[in-house]
Amino acid sequence: MIDINTDVMNKVYLHRAYSYAESKSIDPSTQNAAILLHQNPNIGVLVQAANGIPEGVKIPNGMWDGPDKYLYVEHAERNVIYKAANRGVITEGLTMYC
Repeated sequence: MIDINTDVMNKVYLHRAYSYAESKSIDPSTQNAAILLHQNPNIGVLVQAANGIPEGVKIPNGMWDGPDKYLYVEHAERNVIYKAANRGVITEGLTMYC
């Protein structure tokens, strides 16, 4: 039996990840995002990140035109974990939507 509340929540947060990717991903060909969600719905989203260049890395001109972009672009899943670590957020027990 499917828990309706869980099913609705999954759809809401997957849509939120999709919308975040659409607005924040800097890679025009593969947009993805990840969200870390607390188990307590009153707390909700703790961290969200899109695929792209990690903070502090300068983007070379013309990078998006060839295969070299894969040397710089980080997956959204890693970016959200890095972002959580930089903010001191413990990821154990959190749910990731991506």
